[in-house]
Amino acid sequence: MTVYADVLFLINFVFNTEILILLCLVFYKKRSLIRIILSSMIGSVFGVMVFIPYLEIFTRPPSNLIIPLFMIYLVFGKQKIKDYFAIYISFTVISFIISGAVNFFDLSAFLALLIPVPVYLAICILRKNIRRKKGEVILEYKNNAFLVEGFFDSGNMLFSGGMPVILGNNKVFRELFGCEFSNRNISTLSENFEMRIIPFVSLGKAGTILGVKLDRIFVDGKEYNNVVLAYAGDNFSEDLVLNSIMT
Repeated sequence: MTVYADVLFLINFVFNTEILILLCLVFYKKRSLIRIILSSMIGSVFGVMVFIPYLEIFTRPPSNLIIPLFMIYLVFGKQKIKDYFAIYISFTVISFIISGAVNFFDLSAFLALLIPVPVYLAICILRKNIRRKKGEVILEYKNNAFLVEGFFDSGNMLFSGGMPVILGNNKVFRELFGCEFSNRNISTLSENFEMRIIPFVSLGKAGTILGVKLDRIFVDGKEYNNVVLAYAGDNFSEDLVLNSIMT
């Protein structure tokens, strides 16, 4: 059987790109397309090596275990160990499912590349049902106000001291408070803001996030008082996610 390296590289590249995009969608991570492409290229190179004499050793353990981890790190950057593990397991499972489907149904390369499409559409539909719509939100804190697009999320049922919690990324916090937020500078932040530490449990994960009590917010013109804006970090895929009571 004749194996064309360029064709094999292209097929692996498309597969890797599709899988990494799916992972970003599943784990709500907004990532650079350039990083995804670079990671896919690296994975494709190692996929071709199995057919090159004396280089196939790089496709055996521990290389074939390390390469996916490196690909995930390149795309997702610094993450908690348990998050790496979840993403890695998902990457491995999706890869095996696609490979198994190709072999079992004896699919052509073109049909094989279409396998992730219905999965992608299913995830998009699921997210659409959870986050049904978006609206215009005005956040007010002391003398500052910030207009941002917020997503209505029926799954966000966080409360802090009876006050509904909304989730914002670093962009929202910079615009509204004029400084960077992180767990590392909590002592400095607590001197300038009415900080709150909010416990949460989500998809088997438990932890705490930082929050600030706002003066008030307006969601499509409707006023809400006593609302806590929690810091979701840079990895959050949306700028602002509203509470379930605001849907």
